[in-house]
Amino acid sequence: MACFCMHMSEIRSSPYIQYNQEVHACYESIIRLQIEDAQGKLIKLKMSQKENLALIHLENYIDFFYLFITESRKEYNQRIRSKKERIDLLDDIRLKDPHLDFIKAEILLQWALIDLKFDEKLAAGKDIYSAYKLLEGNKKKYPNFLENNKSLSILHALAESVPKWVRKIIGVKGSLITGYEEIERLADFAYKDDNYFYREEIAAIYTYILFYQMNKREVALLQFDRFHLDHTRSPLLAFLKASMYLRAGKNDQSLQVLSELKQNSTHPFKRFRSC
Repeated sequence: MACFCMHMSEIRSSPYIQYNQEVHACYESIIRLQIEDAQGKLIKLKMSQKENLALIHLENYIDFFYLFITESRKEYNQRIRSKKERIDLLDDIRLKDPHLDFIKAEILLQWALIDLKFDEKLAAGKDIYSAYKLLEGNKKKYPNFLENNKSLSILHALAESVPKWVRKIIGVKGSLITGYEEIERLADFAYKDDNYFYREEIAAIYTYILFYQMNKREVALLQFDRFHLDHTRSPLLAFLKASMYLRAGKNDQSLQVLSELKQNSTHPFKRFRSC
């Protein structure tokens, strides 16, 4: 009996990846910029699911949104070390799960965007290249893992809009059409499943590519509404929808979206509160 209990303990202590209900609740708080609430949930998750590698993904999301919005160089200098620590930790994991390299790629891409924000172009280029290689490899190993399309669609869509010499340096191949087809496939899947983990984020990426890259403005606005997303509780969704309305010349609708945003006292970003 003692041996059995010990064996069960070893099984529970092995690293695993699970995007369960508690993880989703934390993720939802993050993308709604309720950072203090998300950090509280993450602390509890680290006690109850300490071997769940999805928590590393959540940690990086928090760093990404915090740094992207506050633009604090001091915080950037302090948090940048976490990128290597997380990647090194994941590199040491031997787990046959498509989420493993997907999480690594997401971490690298999020830091690439932050690096660009702080004019660290060389670091950003290296991370984009590494993320691209991870995702392409993951797609070959797990062709039915649709989440690969989440980040690949952005890389492929944007590859066409940057100079050829930049594409050559970062090593990303692709086209706007390729990126659009990738995110459209994932968006169709997310639309049919109200409980899909990345539903809100996928809808935002899809409509962004439609509006800003494909120049299909009316279609993008229709698709945004098709998902029935609640922009009144999400500063990011409200900002995206208001920006699209403004760019489409629909000023009244843009102001209405921002006025409907319910300010949440748990997110610390005054920049969004002033919208």
